Amino acid sequence: MSEKMEIAVEAVGYLMLLLSILSMQVKKMQYVVILQSVANLLVVLQFAMRNELSASGVCAIGAVETLALFFINKKGARIPMWFTALFISLGLGVSVVMIVINGFKGVTDVLPMIAVVVFNIAMVQKRSYVSRILMIFNSAIWLSLNIISFDLSLVISYSVLILMAAVGIVRLDRGEWRALFVRLFSKNEQISEEKTEENV
Repeated sequence: MSEKMEIAVEAVGYLMLLLSILSMQVKKMQYVVILQSVANLLVVLQFAMRNELSASGVCAIGAVETLALFFINKKGARIPMWFTALFISLGLGVSVVMIVINGFKGVTDVLPMIAVVVFNIAMVQKRSYVSRILMIFNSAIWLSLNIISFDLSLVISYSVLILMAAVGIVRLDRGEWRALFVRLFSKNEQISEEKTEENV
């Protein structure tokens, strides 16, 4: 690969990182999906530029899914279960095909499969804070994979994504967490009162 192409690939990667960070800092789920869609398309482009077509294909499935989710969310329609199941099956199917072609390499083949499932579940959440938590888990899976593969640039990228997702949760979702804890404690107090009345 020429030096100019290397620079272009790096530029696409940094733009993808920026959009992914932004997606974790917005409140509305629609905007999360838009930014994630563009970020996924950039990942597809980056892998294609490196001539890593199998990886590009897997990411292309994710890009198509997030774009489809954007139009579904825009119409306010409920996301059907078959839709999520379809894209989980496609992602896992591509992974299995790659294992058959290249041979099973252990945990480095298993982690992407888990990531496919987590990503799909994250993308269909109605509450953005739940999606953010799942995206942290998803990024942690890819971070683990890149630590095993000794890919320093991607280790840095996913570390930044996890940090930014955590910042997004603290900055945007404090009210959601407060309400959740209030509901949980209220329920526990009600159960305790009922038990006390039964003992009396």
